Amino acid sequence: MRKSVLMLIVLCGGLLFLSCKQTATPHARPAGPPKSDVDFAKQVFQMMADGDINVVDMLDWESLKIAGMDIGAQYKNVSSDSTRETFQESFLRGYSKSFQSSGGNVSAMTNWREQSKDPSGTVVASNLPNGQTILFTVTNKNGLQYVSTIDVK
Repeated sequence: MRKSVLMLIVLCGGLLFLSCKQTATPHARPAGPPKSDVDFAKQVFQMMADGDINVVDMLDWESLKIAGMDIGAQYKNVSSDSTRETFQESFLRGYSKSFQSSGGNVSAMTNWREQSKDPSGTVVASNLPNGQTILFTVTNKNGLQYVSTIDVK
């Protein structure tokens, strides 16, 4: 997975956003006790890759950054709740479609681990088949885990 693929994902998500109809799909976090930050990051990424819309409640949309692109800034510019929901769903559909069409495979990612941890969050790392490392920042707000950053190094 390259940075250019992630940029394409974001652009596709934006294009889908412009052409989508408003929906009223309820979202819910998967039930159960909190997961380790490593397991949470892996679950979020798998759900994003699968296009599982329930992942919207597991992403910190206000500060979300993917491959250096500030998705949170785009999200904050959306004025109404219904339009924000459409933005989220369109972004995730575009991300999933691009990930799958590029041959992405979450199960091919190896060595999921906690790279660092401090009061602001945990950085979870995983090795990609091409030798790069993908990094996820997992933060906690009001007792809930969120992914706020996904980057490739």
